[in-house]
Amino acid sequence: MPIAGPIRRTNQCKLNNAGSEFKQGYSYGVFADTADIDDIRHLKRIELMDGATTKPSLVARSGRRFLKVIKEICSEISDRGFAEVAATDAAGMIAEGEKLAQIITNVVIKLPLFSKGLRAFRHFSAAGKKTNATLCFAANHFKDAALAGAEIATAPPLVIKRRVTHPLTDKRLSQSEKDWVTTGQSIL
Repeated sequence: MPIAGPIRRTNQCKLNNAGSEFKQGYSYGVFADTADIDDIRHLKRIELMDGATTKPSLVARSGRRFLKVIKEICSEISDRGFAEVAATDAAGMIAEGEKLAQIITNVVIKLPLFSKGLRAFRHFSAAGKKTNATLCFAANHFKDAALAGAEIATAPPLVIKRRVTHPLTDKRLSQSEKDWVTTGQSIL
């Protein structure tokens, strides 16, 4: 299950159903990434998730109709369900996202974060529709997603961890520590 979290800072800490509260002022959610409605119902019943997300590739593997699966997911989720567009051009992403928003009121439109997707993010942001940036694989993608108007960004855990690491930072911290130890001093 991927972890999805808001990009924007909230004014207060919010504990959601899955209890995935990480830091004062930030609220995160745990979302099942599946096309299996039975899994969603089970996880909802035992309160281990806050919502559900799916994508065309998962629905394709299920052998079911995409819009039917999205409607089922969103009917099970009171807050929001996430549905990813299949198009890879801006006009197609906008058309598919508009269709999803037209037929499902609580859908969050998942858009791939790449150059052609930025126009779609701006379109939906201007229209007041919620979006989720997916395919975030570099630290700057989170900022790009926020600047384009995305409300949420999803990424693999390793990418999220790498946001606060860099080989030069590690090297410099190690050298600073060695230099400080050689002085024999203590700030405390």
